[in-house]
Amino acid sequence: MKGYRLILICSFVLIVVIPITYYSMAYDGRFKALSPEETLEEYRIEAESLTLAPGWEWPESPVLSKAPDGNDIMYERGWGKQEADFYWFCSWISRTIDPQLSKTEQQKALKNVLSIRTKYFYTTALADESKPFFDQMLQKASDGNMEDLREYYELNCSKAP
Repeated sequence: MKGYRLILICSFVLIVVIPITYYSMAYDGRFKALSPEETLEEYRIEAESLTLAPGWEWPESPVLSKAPDGNDIMYERGWGKQEADFYWFCSWISRTIDPQLSKTEQQKALKNVLSIRTKYFYTTALADESKPFFDQMLQKASDGNMEDLREYYELNCSKAP
């Protein structure tokens, strides 16, 4: 009987006490949202570290403060960084797929496109399930096949100037 109690107590500690203790220390249970102003500051700081493709300018108001229904909006930490990286990425895709540019200019632009793998958008914000698609699209572009990159731009880069 003592052995059975010991097993029950140890099981309880392993299954309940340790996970609760861990999560209470690692996560305080509150979502840490940012205001639109804080998110805009995050965006601007990231944007200062990036150079857009020629002909592109940073948008004046990339962060909404109200939803279409009039309610206030709060943002997840990192959204501003991710959005700046994404806008930058779109700017360089536009240049990479521009048929009016020389191959040399397209290749220079492609180097920027491929460097998305070093940006917050790719390293942190992009879901792990999406990375194989991105890697395949970037590899094809690196190999000279721009079709996936062109399609991605047309579907996702609606904020083009």
